[in-house]
Amino acid sequence: MAEQNPMRRWLQFNLKTLMLLPVVVGIGTYWYDWAKHRPPYKEYAKDEYPAACDEFFDDLDAGRLDHAYESTSARFKEQMSRSEFETTVGRYLALQPIEEGVVAQGTIPIYANYVLDRNWCYRSRAGNGPGKKVTEFCVWVLTDVSDDSFFYRRPPPPRVEEIQIREFSQAEWKSETMPELKPSWDRE
Repeated sequence: MAEQNPMRRWLQFNLKTLMLLPVVVGIGTYWYDWAKHRPPYKEYAKDEYPAACDEFFDDLDAGRLDHAYESTSARFKEQMSRSEFETTVGRYLALQPIEEGVVAQGTIPIYANYVLDRNWCYRSRAGNGPGKKVTEFCVWVLTDVSDDSFFYRRPPPPRVEEIQIREFSQAEWKSETMPELKPSWDRE
């Protein structure tokens, strides 16, 4: 059996090593870029969260309930069927505007690494409900982590994760002592 030239073995080893180096560097660079666009890092598309809230409310205002329901997360759809969604949203759509023109509305994306390590946004709208009560319709938008994967360079688009409706008397609504509203995943 002929013995291989040591110089040839050395050259083959170095060529394999040189070919492996770009692969390792490429994976490391991809991982760094992938991780910096997901919580707990703050480098993410902040405008997508209020835009998702606005689109959801626009769909409801225009009566596009199919599109509104499709803009919800997989977790939301597991917890609320289409018919339950229509019933819940119907309560919101039946609201009359508050006579004084007071509408609670918050669309500031809130970075929250203490809640499921996810970025999220909250928005609410209020209107005159039945029996002279103020009815508040609240929406939380988050990234749908069940849709995320290492193979997606950027996180999935934010989706509606939860909606809640709560009612107040006129006096409670005008007072400064309204209880803080929390989504189901952040209740203690």
